Amino acid sequence: MGFNKEVTDKNLKAGSNVLCAESSALELFLIKRKIKGPSWLQVSKFSTSQRVSWCKFEVTVDSPKDIKSSAPSKITSKIPPVVVAAMSLKTIINEKQNTNEIVSASIICCNMVKIDTPMLASEWKRPGRLTHFTVIRKLDGNIFPMGFNKEVTDKNLKAGSNVLCAESSERALLNRLMLELHKLDSDVLVGHNISGFDLDVLLQENK
Repeated sequence: MGFNKEVTDKNLKAGSNVLCAESSALELFLIKRKIKGPSWLQVSKFSTSQRVSWCKFEVTVDSPKDIKSSAPSKITSKIPPVVVAAMSLKTIINEKQNTNEIVSASIICCNMVKIDTPMLASEWKRPGRLTHFTVIRKLDGNIFPMGFNKEVTDKNLKAGSNVLCAESSERALLNRLMLELHKLDSDVLVGHNISGFDLDVLLQENK
């Protein structure tokens, strides 16, 4: 009896460690439901909900127990390809408000991307596999160079689509960017430090 009390007192004095206490809700969900990487999921007891994203179909599940990994059948054994878009923003500092302002945004999009096997070099060169566009704006109090609008028009005509757009303000640039992203309907959005900078700037500027 005395030994157990001594062990307990030492543990209390040293502090206690709780396993998974700092794990996120998503991490705990993936571990408990044994979801490992890209896989098919079986969802039961769900209800449709009001859309809060650009997903074409959204549902609400009351309990995580209603979601479990599902062994692929002959019908679902083929993993569907995804659309991947890479984004790059160029910004300047607004000295009066001490915020980042977007002056240009570029997107390159790859369609029919395989996530389970490497893509061959020949697949990257197929027509329509890669698309891109850039939108830029005038800086406040400045104008575009002489002949710039004609260069934009000629470049778009040569490409057969609007690969370059020129806008008059940051708000117009953001509207054009959101419109083009909506058209792409990408499954994955990537970029250099996108979660640490680009997305924060976009969310801040769209308030």
